[in-house]
Amino acid sequence: MRSKIRTQAANLRHLDLHGALRLERLAKEVKRGDSTNAEAQASRHYWKHLFGSEFSRHKEGAEDGLNARLNYGYAVLRALVARQLVMNGLQPALGLGHQSRQNPFNLADDFMEPFRYLVERLVRASGADTAPLTSADKVALLCFMEQEVAMDGQTFRVASAVAEAVASYCRVIERGAGGLHLP
Repeated sequence: MRSKIRTQAANLRHLDLHGALRLERLAKEVKRGDSTNAEAQASRHYWKHLFGSEFSRHKEGAEDGLNARLNYGYAVLRALVARQLVMNGLQPALGLGHQSRQNPFNLADDFMEPFRYLVERLVRASGADTAPLTSADKVALLCFMEQEVAMDGQTFRVASAVAEAVASYCRVIERGAGGLHLP
């Protein structure tokens, strides 16, 4: 959760938008189980600064262009993460933060959180707002896979960054050593 909020702050800074300082402060306030509700506060703050105060995030059945683009990009990212988890012998349904019995991708959702900014940055750069999502838009959205991600002093392409994040998690589980490598 801290990593996700920090990447949101970095995304706002990268895009020369206001609001990053508040997110950086909220990232430091995250407690186990999010008892301070920092994630929800950060989310409201982030979306307001990224897409404007009128924007409302809709996950299911989104009809507006921004949400449809976000949902498509997240679906691709989720599939990439789930595939990497399975390749490493992990069960995507057994999450850490996400723990819904109806969600077969809880762990995938946990791991994709710090990578979401890549999709959001691309959607913001597209300038689309109300236009329907087209096939050409879907192809353009796949460009997030070519982005570089900084992790632990190294730079990775998205697929390699996800692979390293999952591998670091496996090392922690297997050896109890090292730390989780996230953007």
